[in-house]
Amino acid sequence: MSGGCAGSVSGMVSPSSPASGAAPGVARIGVGILGGGTVGSALVGLLAERRADIAARCGVELRPVAVAVRSPERARPGVPADLLTGDAAAVVADPDVDVVVELIGGHEPARQLLLAALAAGKPVVTANKEVIATHGAELSAAARAAGVDLLFEAAVGGAIPIVRALRESLAGESSTAPPTTSSAA
Repeated sequence: MSGGCAGSVSGMVSPSSPASGAAPGVARIGVGILGGGTVGSALVGLLAERRADIAARCGVELRPVAVAVRSPERARPGVPADLLTGDAAAVVADPDVDVVVELIGGHEPARQLLLAALAAGKPVVTANKEVIATHGAELSAAARAAGVDLLFEAAVGGAIPIVRALRESLAGESSTAPPTTSSAA
C-alpha cells in the first residue's frame, strides 16, 4: 500500500462490521483468508505489521478472522494458531468475515468458495490465475449480480495496476469482454 488505498476499500465495510476494538473513526473489516501457504501467511503478517499505517491511510482496520488451510494442526510462521481452520466453507460463511481473500489456487474448491462468498454479498480478492482464466466470466457475473467486487489484479499483473486502468479507460466503449467488476488489489 504505497501512497494510498484501493478505491473500493470503504465499499468492503458491511453495515454489520463490528466497530469495537478499532480506533475511533476507523471501521473494522474482517478478512477471511483461504490458503495459509507462503502468500497467505505473509498476508497475515503484513496485516499485523502494517495495521496502524493502513488505519491511518485508509480509515479501516483489516483484521484477519480466519485462515483456512489443509492441515490446521501444522503451525504456520506468523499466523496465530487460533486463526487456523480446516473448514474453508465456514470461513466464507462466517458473519465476521467481510471480505474473502482466496489464495488456494486451482479450479476447485476455489471456484465454489468464491461463488459462495459472492452470493453471500462478500467482496472477493484472488490471485488465482487459473480460476480467473477458466471461470472469470461466471465469477464476474456472480459479483455483478451480488453488487460486490471481484478483485483479481494480483492474478494478472501482480504489482502492475493495468486491469483497473483498462477497465476505467474503456468504460465508455462497447465491448463484449467479461471483466466489468473492479479489479484493484
